[in-house]
Amino acid sequence: MSICLIYDDRADVSADIQALLGVQKFSQVLYRKRTLLEHVRSLVREAGIPEFIHLHRDSDLADFSDKLHRSPAGAGDSSGVGVPTRRFLYYPSNVVPRRLEDARVFLQKLRYARRDIFIPVSDQELGTAGADASLLLWVGESRLRELLEPIAARDTPRVRRAAERSLASVGGAGDLTDLSRYDRFVEFLSSNFDVRHFNAVEHDALSVVKRSQDVAKIKREYTFLSLVDGPVLPFFLKPFAYTEEVQSGVATASYRLERLNVPDMAIQWVHGAFSLPEFHSFLDRLETYFRVRPMKPASAGEVAQAAQSLYAGKVEQRLERLRTLPEYALLEQMLARAASPTSLADLAQRWQQLAQRIGPLDRSAALAFTHGDPCFSNILYDRRVQQMKFIDPRGADTPEDLFGHPYYDAAKLSHSVLGAYDFINHNLFELELDAGLRISLTLAAPDLREHQKAFATRMAELGFDYRVMRLYEASLFLSMLPLHVDVPKKVVAFALTAGGILDELEGMA
Repeated sequence: MSICLIYDDRADVSADIQALLGVQKFSQVLYRKRTLLEHVRSLVREAGIPEFIHLHRDSDLADFSDKLHRSPAGAGDSSGVGVPTRRFLYYPSNVVPRRLEDARVFLQKLRYARRDIFIPVSDQELGTAGADASLLLWVGESRLRELLEPIAARDTPRVRRAAERSLASVGGAGDLTDLSRYDRFVEFLSSNFDVRHFNAVEHDALSVVKRSQDVAKIKREYTFLSLVDGPVLPFFLKPFAYTEEVQSGVATASYRLERLNVPDMAIQWVHGAFSLPEFHSFLDRLETYFRVRPMKPASAGEVAQAAQSLYAGKVEQRLERLRTLPEYALLEQMLARAASPTSLADLAQRWQQLAQRIGPLDRSAALAFTHGDPCFSNILYDRRVQQMKFIDPRGADTPEDLFGHPYYDAAKLSHSVLGAYDFINHNLFELELDAGLRISLTLAAPDLREHQKAFATRMAELGFDYRVMRLYEASLFLSMLPLHVDVPKKVVAFALTAGGILDELEGMA
């Protein structure tokens, strides 16, 4: 039996969704570091479906319809012994499964279904599907011919009525969601959690549950968020329902947060969704955070120790850890082939030399309230109302742990804005070979130079020296290398980015 998936990507997203992310098609939306199109293609491959037809525009469907109608009627529906010989899975691009593993298993089982069926997309709360709700179709050639006219006209209610009259309905496709509804789209994006440090991130309509076997980490996060108070409180969500439990000898801890259907900054940033005025509004919120955050008096020695621990000390420790990993040798070989040949030892030495020259420009005289990891994926932001919430802080055991080096949050933000961390983390880059077989890093990013200039200007107005901020930012890229060895290509990109920052600072010093 021949199987073909028809991916209908003709419809544009709504004006609201386009304003949110700047995309025109659902297939272009990035979710968990891959486009929705890539997710569907992966599901198709894993389910063993050999043929994939991507309908970009109405003319593509017209061409497909013409070919289908020119084939003998019923030729693909039966082998002569009652067994279908050709089947089609019609899949609108605005439909996504929330549970990818369930969807893969469902598609594998669907291959053995001999009946013509449809898979409805129902409202999760009501358990019902309206007349205009999307649906998937699993049909033979004859049935598909009958349905092509309303499909071509994008008349979903008519397609659904025809399906309900003559096709069996089945579920189990992995909790399908219709992204053409703005509320469902935002809710879907808000589930875009990076679960690197967690065994599970679960959610319901009102709250998010973070759970991990790393009990100490979860407890420190909960304690940090519980201790937040005063003028920075509006920037955070209050945790509740902290629990520790042991099942089958395995200890886990968890806590809950209010669930906001607000996308994180990273997903909006990599889609190029921010106009320059909108980005200035975002910077206004950041400026408020930096101006109201509490400061803690500290001696010059305490501030210097904080800097040593967070920047130079962490670089040394993390690179030493990287040298013990099997990926180290390959990474060194690739860096030696860079357009500007380098090595980890060379990058570390250059950073130390710049720290001796630029470090004295850091005139911090106190410790500051510090989130500890405000990269864009840890910032929820609604551009329409300028609502901002920080999530996933570094953690704390005592109130004193809320304070750290004043530049740290600024450097973390810089590595998203100036260092393009989120583009690399979402695999929106290539390592390219030139004619001399030298490796260079190329980002698949929009032109953000005006946004970056606005960020640098605003941070300078807040008292952050550009050279010091970028020096500390380079240390972040170097210290994160061993944390991403599961994706060696990404490690090379981070190292080359650090090298580029060092090049810029050496040219300025």
